[in-house]
Amino acid sequence: MMGSGLTGKNAGNQAENLSDSNLGLYFLAAQDVFRLAEDPQYDDVSINCSLFEIYGGKLLDLLNNRNPIRCLEDSRGKVCFPGLSEHPVGDPTELMDIIEVGSLN
Repeated sequence: MMGSGLTGKNAGNQAENLSDSNLGLYFLAAQDVFRLAEDPQYDDVSINCSLFEIYGGKLLDLLNNRNPIRCLEDSRGKVCFPGLSEHPVGDPTELMDIIEVGSLN
């Protein structure tokens, strides 16, 4: 999933280490998402990243000091996570850097 290592920085995803043989599924998927976002029909789309973990029955925001969050369902059946932080990302490498930060938490 992450390429040749366990986390983004170790997966060979940094610009100086890019190699088609070890990019990992996350990075390849991110490249596709950002490539699609360049299409004029998606001008109003912004790309953000959030990371949480479920540990001991609790949900924790991995990009906001492991603050607890909740999982709720609205009246239309849509699942939402109030309090979960969102972080804007501009390219696949920046996304992998954020995943790295979350992985360390």
